[in-house]
Amino acid sequence: MGAFKTIKIKKSVDECSAREAQRLRGKLKEDGAFLLNLLPSPRSGNTATLVRAIVAFKDELRIGVRAAEIDSDVDARTSQCAGVAQAIRLHTDGMCCLNADMPTTVLRA
Repeated sequence: MGAFKTIKIKKSVDECSAREAQRLRGKLKEDGAFLLNLLPSPRSGNTATLVRAIVAFKDELRIGVRAAEIDSDVDARTSQCAGVAQAIRLHTDGMCCLNADMPTTVLRA
């Protein structure tokens, strides 16, 4: 076998995402908004957790749901039935997670 070369990465591959997340946190704080990001495994009770949070806070807060779903609209529809002010489905085109700019894009909707 030939020799191998070690490359040290001194810059986070998530640096761009971290900057965007920090900017988003600042904007939400400025607007007096709170963002709850649920990122559970499939079939682990994420929709039930979402509904319980909506039911617990809907009389105190104006709640909007931006549901990032791989290939369904279950969370968006369920959120509407639970009584949110607004529910929007974000189709991720098969991706299992959001990239840094998706929450910002959807918050403008």
